[in-house]
Amino acid sequence: MGKYDEEELKWNKKAGDLLKKPDSLKIEKTYEEVFARHINLRPIVKFFNLQNKESSLLDVGCGAGWTTCLLAKVCKMVDAFDISASSIGVLKERMRVNSIDNINPYIGNAEEIPFGDERFDFVFGNAVLHHVTLDRVVPEIARVLKTGGKAAFCEPYTANIAINIMRYIKHNIIDEYKGTDVPLSPSDINIFRKHFSTAEFIETSIFSHMLEALMPIESVLLERIPLLKKQAGYITILLQKGTS
Repeated sequence: MGKYDEEELKWNKKAGDLLKKPDSLKIEKTYEEVFARHINLRPIVKFFNLQNKESSLLDVGCGAGWTTCLLAKVCKMVDAFDISASSIGVLKERMRVNSIDNINPYIGNAEEIPFGDERFDFVFGNAVLHHVTLDRVVPEIARVLKTGGKAAFCEPYTANIAINIMRYIKHNIIDEYKGTDVPLSPSDINIFRKHFSTAEFIETSIFSHMLEALMPIESVLLERIPLLKKQAGYITILLQKGTS
């Protein structure tokens, strides 16, 4: 079995479960309502400043496309890919249900993005980089991003020992498919700095990425007690491509 085969099987199964719940495909909220509220997505709103409908965006590892559809509401065109064919099938159904026609979905691998250099104004990914080999994927992201363009990702982080233990149990004992999950570590910032003029890790969540009810509390605590950031279980990554 290849490196990403188990990932594909896992997400194909999850996508199949979603199709059994057609009501979950309808998107009632806006990009602003979701991204501004969610503790991990919130930093992206100001960073991207998606007010120009002429913007082009690439969604890396888009999964079943929930955030993809939200981003399509504030961009002219969104290209979106995932390794899971079933997930792309769910995204296409979501597009149909929500009457969205400015998304180009395809099955693909982040290590070989099939677009020319400097193609996109923005690149986005939600919980995708911890599944891939950063040394191969980060240069590809930088390549397809325009000079001055921005990229943002939300990813699991290794700072919290308790969460690391919980992740190990979940991925190695509970989950049917093991996948390729490797949470990012502080040293990974150096990989991004090789390819971007701006590269920032923002510690956004301790436990609330696992239990959303904790988001309001964690948001206040992280703002008032900066030392808690050293216990982050999730980060938001903000990147900008400068001139070479």
